[in-house]
Order: sequence, then C-alpha cells, then structure tokens
Amino acid sequence: MIATVQATSDKQHVTGNRKKVHVTRHNLLPFTIKAMPAGSLRREASRQGFTLIELLVVIAVVGVLAGAVVAAVNPAEQFARAHDANRKTKIDQLGKAIVARSIILGSYMPYGSSNWLTTLQATGEIKAVPAEITPRPDNVVCWSSVSLVQNNFCYYTIVYNGQPQAWVWTNVESDSLLNKCGVTVSTANAGPYYVYDTINNKTCLKCASDKGSETWVFSGACHAGE
Repeated sequence: MIATVQATSDKQHVTGNRKKVHVTRHNLLPFTIKAMPAGSLRREASRQGFTLIELLVVIAVVGVLAGAVVAAVNPAEQFARAHDANRKTKIDQLGKAIVARSIILGSYMPYGSSNWLTTLQATGEIKAVPAEITPRPDNVVCWSSVSLVQNNFCYYTIVYNGQPQAWVWTNVESDSLLNKCGVTVSTANAGPYYVYDTINNKTCLKCASDKGSETWVFSGACHAGE
C-alpha cells in the first residue's frame, strides 16, 4: 500500500488506497500503549486490597501486643526502679564527697556519728543533706547500728587489709535488683546494697552472695554483670 502524508500545523492525514487514518501529534509516539484487559485490572485491584487487609491485620496484632505489655507493667516496680536509680546517684555523690573530705583531713572522716551527712554539708562537701530514704515495708535500713546511719544512708571507715577504706551504701528496693541477688527482701547487714567503696572508686550493686571471705557484704565484690 502506498501512503502519503499531508501535514498541517496541528494535524497530519495519512491516505492510502483503501483507508484514511486520522493522526495527531499525540499519536506519533515511539512506543505503543496497550490497554490492560479488564480481568487484569480486577486482579490488580484485588491484590492491592489484600495488601491493605494484611496491613490492618498487622496493626491489630501490634495493638494487642502493646496492650499486653502495658498490662504486664507493674507501676509499683517502675517507681521502685526509679527510686533505686536515684539512690545509686546519691550514693555515688556521697562517696565522692567522702573522698574529697579525706584529702583535706588526710584521712577518712570518722564514722562514729549519726550526723555524718550534716558534717559533710557543714564542711561544704555537699550542698544539702539528702532526703531520708523510706524503705519499702518488707525491707529494713542499711545497717543495724544507728551510729552509722543518717536518713538511711550508711557510712563506715576502717583500716582494712592494711590500708584505710571507706564505704557509703544503702539498701535497694526494686524486685529486679533483688532478683539479681536471688532474694525477695533487702535486710540489714545482708543487703542487697548500692555501695560506693573507695578502693574501686565507683558505685555498684553488692549481694550477700558476693561477700566471699569478706567480713561485710558492703566490702565484698560488685555483683557480676552490674
């Protein structure tokens, strides 16, 4: 078939022996666009619909799991953990204050006073005496001797293993820390404690099981993994 093209400014006409084709510039593409069969459209729409449903199912499952986690959280335990974190911070600050005071005195501050925190405040080592720690009902204060305790913070110093040492400690409260030590309550003279000791110059958890051959729990080793 012999065809001729007659072009105008906007349109072109292709004529041949048996048919006339109306061509516009929009038809003159370097590729062919094929219409998708109706069945394919339905299948595509169906596939997208199932994807949306799957997404909604995932969201629902996540919502159920989140609800279960929230229900499992014990508010009292969360408060206890917050209290323990604050105790650890306070013990660390007091331990460093004891060390700073010892540099001035040339030795550690004597332990025989139940107002040792007040002494640290009077000498400017701490700005204020920490508020009293209230142990939970089934726990007791950190030491049986009141001469070592002020506001349930304990302090002791002695020449031990041939060198002066000092410790600042208090009982822990949260079940998570008690469980680490394999106990259900924190008791006087047995802990568990948060302890600052001047040998390691750090604060850590100490359990009765970490005492080893040491005389006191607070002079024992830091609990493994702490």
